Amino acid sequence: HRDLHSFPTRRSSDLIGVEGRTLSDAFLLGVLNGRLRDNVVHFAGVDKAIEKLKAGELAAVMGPRSEIENAMGKDTRFVIETVQMPELKINSWPLGMAVKADAEDLATALSGALSELQKDGTVAAIFKRHGVVLRTN
Repeated sequence: HRDLHSFPTRRSSDLIGVEGRTLSDAFLLGVLNGRLRDNVVHFAGVDKAIEKLKAGELAAVMGPRSEIENAMGKDTRFVIETVQMPELKINSWPLGMAVKADAEDLATALSGALSELQKDGTVAAIFKRHGVVLRTN
């Protein structure tokens, strides 16, 4: 486990923060034949990495967009962009719900309830309250 203080000679302009043991972590450690490995700094959560970014101790943070948006809050000093690297084949996650196979009534009820919450704006309001942009593509 490496943390920010493990690289006293590294410039903050070289460091990328990630939450440990995540897709972002694995990607950055392995991409480009591991050339970014020494620039990756691990944190307990994306929010902790964002704190260091805001403090000028990191050049960037990689993680789920919703977590970055939430941790960034109203701070407009930074731009949040989708990572554009040919090696990164996944740039979004489809989400779903799981119920036991024999619980068809429950699955139907949950699907209907979620659909209603989307239609009446409740889901969008929850996202907004947490500083996250709702993307429905």
